[in-house]
Amino acid sequence: MSNADQSKKLVLIIFSALFVGVLFSLMLKYVPAFGQHIPSQNLISEYIDGAIWALGLTVLLLVIPFSKEIHRSIILIWICKCAVTLGFMLYYEYAYNLDAYWYYKQGIKPNFIYELKFGHGTYNLVWLVWLANKALPLMESYHALKVLWSFVGLMGLLLFYYGFAAYIKKHSVKMLWLLGLFPSSIFWSSILNKDPIVIFGIGLFAFGAFSSLRVQKFKYVACILMGVFIAGSIRMWLVPILMTPYVFTYIFSSNRRIFVKIISIGLLGATLFSGFTYVQTQMKIGSGVDVVNSMNRLSKSWNTGGARQEVPEFKSFKDLIVFAPKGMFAAVFRPLPGEINNVFGIMVGIENAVLLVVFAYMCLYFNISFFKDRFIVFSFSLLIVWSLMYGFVSYQNLGTAIRFRLQIFPLLILLPYYVLYIRPGLYKRH
Repeated sequence: MSNADQSKKLVLIIFSALFVGVLFSLMLKYVPAFGQHIPSQNLISEYIDGAIWALGLTVLLLVIPFSKEIHRSIILIWICKCAVTLGFMLYYEYAYNLDAYWYYKQGIKPNFIYELKFGHGTYNLVWLVWLANKALPLMESYHALKVLWSFVGLMGLLLFYYGFAAYIKKHSVKMLWLLGLFPSSIFWSSILNKDPIVIFGIGLFAFGAFSSLRVQKFKYVACILMGVFIAGSIRMWLVPILMTPYVFTYIFSSNRRIFVKIISIGLLGATLFSGFTYVQTQMKIGSGVDVVNSMNRLSKSWNTGGARQEVPEFKSFKDLIVFAPKGMFAAVFRPLPGEINNVFGIMVGIENAVLLVVFAYMCLYFNISFFKDRFIVFSFSLLIVWSLMYGFVSYQNLGTAIRFRLQIFPLLILLPYYVLYIRPGLYKRH
């Protein structure tokens, strides 16, 4: 590097440091006002703690040996996430009384008594907040915890990306930027809530699933099981939602004899039946009528908040079946522009409209050879199973639907990208 280049780089670093310093000073001025709902006595000190953690995790990313092609992109995406976490998120915290405050308040209590129990997401999350405060130098800072959760969310998105890269056998910087900076990805994976933990678990599962669809190895199976365990510990129903499409894809696309496939499908059916029996016992469902009534109660229980919708009445299995497509569409593509008229609703509406157009365009390329591609079979299967289950709650509350969709949002980006850009290239190379 020449002396002129070194001088330019030094000047850029100095001006960048000055800009960040001035911006940080301005942020500190407004932190107490924006944090009016946060249950803390010293918001400025906690905000500084959060900034220190953001800097420390940036240094950590600098020394982690990521692939050379994408290392710089990961650092820049993390800086953008920090800007959202410690910047734009302040307005969201000012505008709404969030569950995050309760998690934080309970997690810093000295007389913490919650017990871990698989599937009890609220109490398990509070336990994680408590553990983070005890094991790490977070100084019981709300903003430091938020930065840590944002980092966990980033790791979940990276696991999605690395699994995809393993399947296509190459890195794609454009894909990484899309995955990391799409509004829903960067925002909902940067909050002190269940979502970053869930996306980390699903990301670990996706890494194992995508990789094992290309090459079968024990370490990928271990990632699948660990990812399902993490996601299921927060939301238990994610276990069958995640495992069913993977097992189906593996059976459907394997080269084994039809007899072995039949046995495998039988084992999958037995596993799902056992899972349903467990849920039936937990929810005290005794008959088919109880199933309909339970779905009716579950659907109505989410009819709260400013983004609630009219709740349909389910009186029979026929009502559930007729409603399913409408609910599935809502879970994946709503709210659309004009359905939620605030700053967040407008942003998500535009995002959903773009995704809907892209998916419609992708469907024009559909052909029978799709059923031979494991990635496409798995991705479509997961989207169908997930949207079928979540459609019954997402339709009622579009605000909640935005958060829930983070669980499969990476697929909404990866699948069209693969079909439209990557798959044609793979076939040309072969």
